[in-house]
Amino acid sequence: MFGSWVRVRLLDSFIKFLEAFRHIFQEKSTFSISDNHLILSRQGTQIQTILTAIRHLTNHSKNEFKDEVWARCLLFLLNVNDQLITIGCCKSQESIGYLMAKDLCQNLFDCWLKASLNDCIPSPAYWTTFSCLSNKCGAQIQFIECWANSILHSTSLLLKHLFGQQQQMEVQEENVVFDDDNIFGQFSSTLPSNPERISTLKNVWLNLFILLGRPTKFIEQALALLAEKSCQLSSTSINFFVEQINLSFFLIIFGLKKIVDLFFGDDILLDFNESEELHSLWLEAALVNNASNIKQEQRLTSSDYQMMTVTSNNNTDTNTEMTAIQISGQVLASQHIIN
Repeated sequence: MFGSWVRVRLLDSFIKFLEAFRHIFQEKSTFSISDNHLILSRQGTQIQTILTAIRHLTNHSKNEFKDEVWARCLLFLLNVNDQLITIGCCKSQESIGYLMAKDLCQNLFDCWLKASLNDCIPSPAYWTTFSCLSNKCGAQIQFIECWANSILHSTSLLLKHLFGQQQQMEVQEENVVFDDDNIFGQFSSTLPSNPERISTLKNVWLNLFILLGRPTKFIEQALALLAEKSCQLSSTSINFFVEQINLSFFLIIFGLKKIVDLFFGDDILLDFNESEELHSLWLEAALVNNASNIKQEQRLTSSDYQMMTVTSNNNTDTNTEMTAIQISGQVLASQHIIN
């Protein structure tokens, strides 16, 4: 009886601590640039410390507290990402959400994958909540990169065990590292003795694959949300986030292309750290493409057209506009022809 009371008190204190920490993940308002830099630096350090503590806590919690710890920590990570990196909450490139987006997204995906692979996700509703958060992160390139890394590594691991020992040896010879924290590596080591866990991996892969939904709809939702929050943002920030949303679509398509390449047995780099390279290709395509080869399937309103297109100069210095979807398709098609 006493032990049960102590357990309840400990969990209650743990929940209160997590809720108190959420205050640190709030945007801080300042009146001077010098104060702003100092506050951002201190807040960034505090956020990193808390995220590190969360990872340590989930990795070393006792079995009797494990389910509750995972459930509360995952909700905490979802909430703080929602507070800082979603469209409307992240208001500029100088905001703490944009500066800490990489750490926030990486910790969320790493903890989520580890929980999923070890059957520590409390209910399917958590995946639904994660998907809702994803729909609000279309302007965060780091979020798309983390998603692409996760789905690519899980695809590689899935294929490795579906195609047997020979495929496994080939992967080992290529020295593929599944991720920095060895999340997939730890899970992979348990598969030979527990082959039934392959179904867990399949479920994780499927949930990751459908996390963002259809790429076109994902981008449409991001643009609609940005338009809704535009009254809270400066014109410079709006233009920047429109560019980020367009680039997000490009990265999603390229990530899906890599998945297809994996299924066909092509040699690819699993690390998805190509944002600058892909952005350069995308902008290059926008500059050299001739607008006369582009046919609009439907007439867009002037406001939608401005948000969904990028400017392109042809050889005669005539300014033209192309949608991000068309540019992405042309660049990927050109890469396919070259390969």
